[in-house]
Amino acid sequence: MTAMIDITFLLIVFFMLVNRIMSEESVRMVLPKLDDPRVVEPGEEGRIVINAIALEPSGMVRDAAHPLAPQGTLAAVKVGLRLIPFAPGWQSQLTEELRLAHERFSEQRGAGEEELEVILRADAALRYEHVEPILESIAAAGLTRINLAAYLPGEGPTMGLGQARE
Repeated sequence: MTAMIDITFLLIVFFMLVNRIMSEESVRMVLPKLDDPRVVEPGEEGRIVINAIALEPSGMVRDAAHPLAPQGTLAAVKVGLRLIPFAPGWQSQLTEELRLAHERFSEQRGAGEEELEVILRADAALRYEHVEPILESIAAAGLTRINLAAYLPGEGPTMGLGQARE
């Protein structure tokens, strides 16, 4: 009976840790929609997730009917578990973080193996002037496999066009 209790507690701890890791990669935001996407399902290994987070004024309610309510200003960039606030020097910090991740991945995989894949999740409310420096940092770090996250047509919250889905 003791062995069964031990296994139960191990499973509970395992699922709590996995849930925490998965929730750390996800940031609440509204992604843009695509009209004619080339769909790529990213794998779990060999990828790094970058979240570009829009500044939301306190007390603002953002829902499916008004996803573009923020002013389009960058609040922070989250690379994996590291949060880089939008402040002077943020772009060099981002480039260095990506460069280090690329080096670690290359050391683990060896030369000539597959490249580290970047998944950029930028809030739909962000203006391109805030997304462009992130793309520049990705390129400066030597990363060339970049995927932009977006909703497929008919999925995700509506972009203020038509009625919200129930």
